[in-house]
Amino acid sequence: MLAIGIVVIAGAVIWIAGAGALLLLIAGLVGATFVLSAAFGCERQPGTQLDPAGRAMLWLGELAAAWSVFLFWMPLERWCMQRDFAGARVGETPVLLIHGYINNAGSMWRLWQALRNRGVDVHTLNLEPVYADIEAYVPLIESRVKAICALTGADRVTLVCHSMGGLAARAYLRHCQRTGLDAALCKVVTLGTPHHGTALARFEWSANGRQMVPGNPWLERLGADERGAWPCPMVSIYSLDDNVVVPQRTAHLDGARNVEVAGIGHISLPLSRRVIELVLPEVEGPSRTGP
Repeated sequence: MLAIGIVVIAGAVIWIAGAGALLLLIAGLVGATFVLSAAFGCERQPGTQLDPAGRAMLWLGELAAAWSVFLFWMPLERWCMQRDFAGARVGETPVLLIHGYINNAGSMWRLWQALRNRGVDVHTLNLEPVYADIEAYVPLIESRVKAICALTGADRVTLVCHSMGGLAARAYLRHCQRTGLDAALCKVVTLGTPHHGTALARFEWSANGRQMVPGNPWLERLGADERGAWPCPMVSIYSLDDNVVVPQRTAHLDGARNVEVAGIGHISLPLSRRVIELVLPEVEGPSRTGP
């Protein structure tokens, strides 16, 4: 019994030490993004900068978001979030949530909950492999959109995309335009998507990470092919205090309705009550029969 007790106590100590180290690692990474974003941040109009209390709340909010996402919601996503939730509002447009870089659907858990609580049909998709070329996600989105339409009987789907997920959605739209395929989308809403890249991607070596470097050939070609013309309404919501997509106005998308917010970090965007209140009116409404 003594030996068993020693093993249990030792295991608990190791687990606590490991969890503490992981908490510190995440805190360090979040802090590093804020330091780097300060160096690359966009210009702000006088009087729009956060005061010290606002900056402290920004940092603490992003840290709490990172801990909840990486330590709970992403690991437990399969058990905590239904892949296909049938809402009570018959005839409304179903919503597909598409997450960002090195995340899964769990990173959008609060937005998923808000849509579910409003009775909206809400669906998720995990972009895999994690470090693949963004073009590799196009068939996943195409297959998921078709499956959702078949499951719900809707003609169109609304996409709500966080970060890199918005670039995957744009790649899907380009694929549909090139092939003459009906994208079957009612609207695309992006949250903190680096539409023109992010300076922090210069520290990345993965295929999709390099595609988010400002001015890289893939991103430039995507913009040239689109020319700001879209087959469905586009909305880009982004934060002037984003700590990952910098300069922050690289999230501005030509031809879209662009909405700026402040005081919200990158991971926090799909978890923020303020952002969710902006998203809900964009996604609620009947499914349309044409682009």
